[in-house]
Amino acid sequence: MADAFIVDVRGDPENAELQQSDRASTPAYTVHARYRGGARADRGGRVGARDDAAPLRRYFTALPKSVGKRRRRPVDADRDDFIPVAGADHDDDDGVDDEERDWMEKSRELNATLRREPDNIGAWWELVKLQDAVTGCTRAARVEKKTSILTEAVRANPASDVLWLALIRSSAQHLPGSDVDRVWQEALQAAPSALLQEQHVRSMIGSFSTFTMNGLREYLAGLLERLADHAPMLHLLSLWTWVERGAGYTERSTAFCQAAVEFSLFCPAPLRSAPLRDRTDAFERFWESEVPRVGEPNAPTWSRWFESQADNADSVADDGARLPSASSTLAEWFEVESRLGTERWLPVRHADTDDESMLDRIVVFDDLRSVLFDCPPVECAVHLVDELLLAVGIDERLLTRSRIVPRSDDFRLCDFRQLFDTERPVFDRSTGSTAPEGFRNDPVPSSSRSARCTFALSAIDAVLSVGLPGDISDALRVTRLAIECAERGVKAAARSAKQLLKANRDSVELCKALADLQGLANPSGADAVYSAVLLQMSNSPWTFSTYSLAWAAAEHQIARSGDPRHLLCCIADGRYVSPSSSGDVTSVQLARARKEFTKLMGRLGDDSGWWHRPVASIYPCSPGLSVSLGAMHLEAICANSVDDMVAWITGVLEPILPPPGGPQREYAWACIVRLLTSIKAPPRTLRPVLDRALAACPLSQTLWQALASCVPQTNVMRGVFDTHIARMAGDGLYDGPVRVLLYAIAFEIARPSAGAAARVHRLLEQGLSGPGRGIVLLWRIYIAFELMRGDVLSAKKVLYRAFAHCPWSRTIWIDTVPPMLAAPGSSQHLSSIALLELVTLMGEKGVRLHSAPPIS
Repeated sequence: MADAFIVDVRGDPENAELQQSDRASTPAYTVHARYRGGARADRGGRVGARDDAAPLRRYFTALPKSVGKRRRRPVDADRDDFIPVAGADHDDDDGVDDEERDWMEKSRELNATLRREPDNIGAWWELVKLQDAVTGCTRAARVEKKTSILTEAVRANPASDVLWLALIRSSAQHLPGSDVDRVWQEALQAAPSALLQEQHVRSMIGSFSTFTMNGLREYLAGLLERLADHAPMLHLLSLWTWVERGAGYTERSTAFCQAAVEFSLFCPAPLRSAPLRDRTDAFERFWESEVPRVGEPNAPTWSRWFESQADNADSVADDGARLPSASSTLAEWFEVESRLGTERWLPVRHADTDDESMLDRIVVFDDLRSVLFDCPPVECAVHLVDELLLAVGIDERLLTRSRIVPRSDDFRLCDFRQLFDTERPVFDRSTGSTAPEGFRNDPVPSSSRSARCTFALSAIDAVLSVGLPGDISDALRVTRLAIECAERGVKAAARSAKQLLKANRDSVELCKALADLQGLANPSGADAVYSAVLLQMSNSPWTFSTYSLAWAAAEHQIARSGDPRHLLCCIADGRYVSPSSSGDVTSVQLARARKEFTKLMGRLGDDSGWWHRPVASIYPCSPGLSVSLGAMHLEAICANSVDDMVAWITGVLEPILPPPGGPQREYAWACIVRLLTSIKAPPRTLRPVLDRALAACPLSQTLWQALASCVPQTNVMRGVFDTHIARMAGDGLYDGPVRVLLYAIAFEIARPSAGAAARVHRLLEQGLSGPGRGIVLLWRIYIAFELMRGDVLSAKKVLYRAFAHCPWSRTIWIDTVPPMLAAPGSSQHLSSIALLELVTLMGEKGVRLHSAPPIS
């Protein structure tokens, strides 16, 4: 088994010296044959032949390109490199420098480790990254060596999707497309994980020559039929709806999510134990009956319709959008198409056959048959509701489920323009860390915003009627309040929170949400809510939930007064004390508080799942996290100086923070930074903490904002950005480095300085040279940046590059053209013939067109 994992470490000095010259100094020879009188004959002596053997009939000569070359260390007849076992000292002058000797030794160690432990994925990664440290060889040689190592790695670990993905990316740099496709097929057969499936779909939609929407739909439908586990099927459904939205089929994406929610959460009781085929046939009758579906007004849900069999089909009102006339120009057609893409989002159930503009908005059952699959309601409820809200345009930051690596495609350009604005506060408790405006995409028309919000709230209310577990129901209710607060205002959300609390008085999450909503409009109102609820719970056992609510009340006071002593008032005697009468902290209160923290922190080990609770709140703090942060605040009070408190954070608190990869860890570091900011910690103290926080959560927008406010020097910030981008480039994430790169671009746009334009160009090209070429936002930023500089020709070149790498994106095809046509001098670069060619290509690729383009 060990022989299968032998990788050349080039321990011989002669090999290392040849590697430095990249084989350029190695003579190359060719073989010639002698001819005499038309017959082959021998000329010359016998080289290496025995006396009784036939003479050699060929000789060797150096190739022309090797003439005049010689080895760097010529052979010396008087030199004897033989070293006996016991004899002369070893010659240290072997032609290998110290740096090269170090990585050779490291390579030996890694190879020895892999021979013993071939399933050690970390060692394989170290060996792959070690090839970048090799000096004296070309980039092509390093890529081939990495491919060879990764091939051996996937043979030893065929179930590792990360290794397969690294092998595919390495192979794509030097192998033809057919060979890369073969590697893709092997990877999907060996490790059919959600990560590989998503990356394969991204590679398919990024191929301009072979991509069509119909072909992609056939592939995704077949893949869903072959899968058996509901977890990858849910992920694939999310990916499918995302591509449909990107291609402009917003109604189809909404219909997919509506069908999945109705089929999985509102299945009639008599059909729950029936085979999948029987349930699908029954659902077809419901879908084709044209009754309102989940989220729409007067929607009965599938279960109620099945019981009543009542045909209560209400027509969906038209959006009133004006279609372009036949006499309009192509420029006008592009503008109308761009507007229709934002106004049309809900599929129609029936339409007049004479109205051709409405026929393409009908989603028949055959279009969505593939997205109906078995999934337990408890496990899929949050996922399906989130996808339904995304389909109608709700901002991802307001949803219940937090992705580990959010898609950079879903960010808005306006968010990045304001990301590093120094006039905005770094921490805004009123709307969270990033101040979402409610809807994910670029500005939605006001006529559509109200309808979308009503749809989202109705869908959540329908799902809550199913009877889900308490923690999931609370998370969905808080999501509902967050959407209502963002779209209808704080007062409306507060009224809804009070109504929800009447039916769910024991919900700590709702209490925190109501108090936070009250604090936005009237801080004293929030104090009253906290006081009433905590006094009501004073006789109850001191649990994580009650402590979490006390912590929320304490930090509300900290945010108002900047005095952490209010925390002790919530825990000193095990009951709530009004912050207005707190006074000074006594030694008895301090001793009791420390004892309470010690007891609560000791219980963290008994509850291993407290980090993984659904997180959806205007104030997202789980009970276990509140214990850790409360201990931090307590030690901050007891510390003699800020430096002592920072030392305690790094020595005691950091080891018990949540595991990496989740939103709780980012929130914990944000709370730590907020505490240091509230006590006005100097930059020399805050900067090391921020460096540790960004090392643990490099994708956190909040932490980058805090660092930008802490570091005024532009060049220092640029260095930090470059360091993180380079460190994350090999971590196997799809768009992790690209997200940090987007933050760096936003920083340059928000703080223009000398050389900013050249740096933005370099960052954009760097992001578009790798997996980021499939991210639509990067292309949009690039085009907008060129137009801002007044260079229409460069913007056109970038636009055509975007077409080649994102042929599926309607945003690229439609939304980027009107701003270019409005730029001065655009008529010289975008003629009517060029626009007509774009429209023709859109039709070939299957991108959504709401109306027929004018042909002139």
